[in-house]
Amino acid sequence: MSINAQPFQPQFKLIGNLAEDQVLVYDTSEGAFVNSTASGGSGASGYDAVANMGTGTALYFGDAGTTLQLKTIIGGTDITITDNGSGGLIVASTSTDTVQDGTNLGSGTGIFDSKDGTTHALKFKSLAVGAGLTLTDDGAGTLTLVNTNAAGTTDADLTLSNLSDNATARTNLGVYSKTESDSMYHKHDDAFVPSANNVHDIGSPTLKYNDIYAETFQGTAVLADNLTTAGTTGQVLTYNGSTWVAADTSGGTLLGLADVSTVAPNDGQHLVWNSTTSLWTPSASGAGGGGYQDSDARNAISVSGDLSYNATTGVISYTTPTDTDTTYTAGTGLTLVGTV
Repeated sequence: MSINAQPFQPQFKLIGNLAEDQVLVYDTSEGAFVNSTASGGSGASGYDAVANMGTGTALYFGDAGTTLQLKTIIGGTDITITDNGSGGLIVASTSTDTVQDGTNLGSGTGIFDSKDGTTHALKFKSLAVGAGLTLTDDGAGTLTLVNTNAAGTTDADLTLSNLSDNATARTNLGVYSKTESDSMYHKHDDAFVPSANNVHDIGSPTLKYNDIYAETFQGTAVLADNLTTAGTTGQVLTYNGSTWVAADTSGGTLLGLADVSTVAPNDGQHLVWNSTTSLWTPSASGAGGGGYQDSDARNAISVSGDLSYNATTGVISYTTPTDTDTTYTAGTGLTLVGTV
């Protein structure tokens, strides 16, 4: 009789097709005896094979008689395995490690910004380009910066005029045009004229040039009288033929004067101004001048009579002797007074 025949108490129910070695097992959920591959009263196993499904490490280890052997799952470092009591295993990580932080290496402007406090995600700055530059991403991790002002080259453009803001570039880079440089710096191949008259200096009292070489210096020499030649009181500067030296005034001669004649003088002569030669010239004491000279009186007067000198008037008087037969004639520069 078929197990599907009715009525039977308790009921029997066929699940699928019958297979060899199946047994009848009461299933409370079905409320009936059903065919099953579980062990029967003979103690023989109802399984003839075990298959590991999917990828990964297999759980099946083997069997020992009627015992099916499975591998034990052991948690590794920072891994926990928990049985939830209802046929499930909970695998969890106990690691609390998170990305700590980032840093910028080398010099220049860093691209790392900060770390998100909640998600711990690292935040990096974006790259933006200015005028004349483009930035492209090849999608494979490479960024390319291109200079569009220099025919698309990746090199820096060395032409200042190609920049959009020349004034800012000059300020930041310290670069000047030829016109600006010519007006600001000294030339070595042309005259250099200051921008304002009598305003700018060359050097200062504390920052001086060592030597200045030139043919002619124009202007006021403020320190020209500060000579370095050492001297003593009363000495004068004398040029010795090669340099100026300090010398005493004593020991000088009249030959050193430009308006004195070089004629050798005789004993007793005086210096007399000669208007013809414009020189002081040695001459006899009575020559070339007015007044009476005692040497003339002694040398020129040789007549009999008396001579008297008046110190008040400076006149020499001649008194003739009482001789009515004698004629007296006054010599040069003399006046005869009185009667005979």
